[in-house]
Amino acid sequence: MDPEDLHFDNERLNPNSDDDGQTPPPRSLGRESVGEAGSNIAAASTPIGVTVRSQSAQSAGTRRRSWVWVHSTIVKNYKNAEGIDLGPRAVCNYCPNTYTCSSNGGVGHIERHLQNKHKKFKHTVVGQDSGESGGIDTVGGMSNFVYSQSSMREGLARYVVAAEQPFTFGDDIRFEYFVKHYLQPLFSKVSRNTTRSDSLKAFIEVRKILISEIAALGSLVSFTSDMWSGRNNFGYISVTAHYIDSNWILNKKIIAFRLMEYPHNAMNIFQCIMGVFREFELVDKVFSITFDNHTANTSSIDLFKHNLTISHAGQFFHVRCVCHIINLVVSDGLKPIGPQIEKIRDAILYIATSPARQQEFEGLCVSYNVKPKKMKTDVKLVGIQHFLC
Repeated sequence: MDPEDLHFDNERLNPNSDDDGQTPPPRSLGRESVGEAGSNIAAASTPIGVTVRSQSAQSAGTRRRSWVWVHSTIVKNYKNAEGIDLGPRAVCNYCPNTYTCSSNGGVGHIERHLQNKHKKFKHTVVGQDSGESGGIDTVGGMSNFVYSQSSMREGLARYVVAAEQPFTFGDDIRFEYFVKHYLQPLFSKVSRNTTRSDSLKAFIEVRKILISEIAALGSLVSFTSDMWSGRNNFGYISVTAHYIDSNWILNKKIIAFRLMEYPHNAMNIFQCIMGVFREFELVDKVFSITFDNHTANTSSIDLFKHNLTISHAGQFFHVRCVCHIINLVVSDGLKPIGPQIEKIRDAILYIATSPARQQEFEGLCVSYNVKPKKMKTDVKLVGIQHFLC
């Protein structure tokens, strides 16, 4: 049987049992803990490629700390094919190669082997200790898992951006405590500036992938754009690309979210969006643009038509936002009851702005056996508009 197929639970090994040396001890898949008890167990008849592992605690001074021991196994009395005892040898977990592993020697030769022959482990990092077992000793895909601080930072940056968390998320002491005590003891918190830098790197990588994906398209791309003002009264503009990929899947990607220079006229809108087209190499792939009915947006359409190569003579280039049109129709239909709507809004605002009036209103609801609800003012959402919180 191939020694690679051997796997036993370490707890089944009793160092104090009367072992006659005929039953091969279990082979470890992780780092080897060489202890005092282990040296008493090992026998000269240990089969090739099979190692003995001790359950006793090992002193911190002799514990092997290099990441190579996650991918190599120490055999104390290694015998070659002729049965000659070569002493302690480090056996690669992925091939038959063996190397010297004296306590006063280095591990550079083992590192070079792993990096040249098993390149997927080239940039992995592991900490000093992984628990009582002295290494990762599980079955399946987790048996080769190695913690990487750089990979963790990349994943953290992507999570922070996707979940709209602040850059200080990885620097929070409570988050650090949770991860270190319940997930990964080797975790070290990430500062705000580091998370910001990692997020920008991730954005640049994703942008390159998106540019390559769009460049490979055999079809054109449609866009929607909108402008609005934030709480600081600065103007913002967003540009969203819509396209069908080679698998006939409709994709929607926000490719720009930028500060809009004042004044918000047709020329500035045109220059801002054209800058986005050039950045993503989309100048020759524009099919249509969807705007609301703002005068500046409508005026900018002529500038796009004169500077872009547009298919079908531009008949489908300017698409007016249907939501904005529906909003105009509904607003016009509500005009006859406009005074009543304003009274309802004023009443809600009157109650919502005073805790005393809210309490009085809730008491009134209870007296009439009506479940009280929190009073909220309505927000006008027009077309494809967004609001900054």
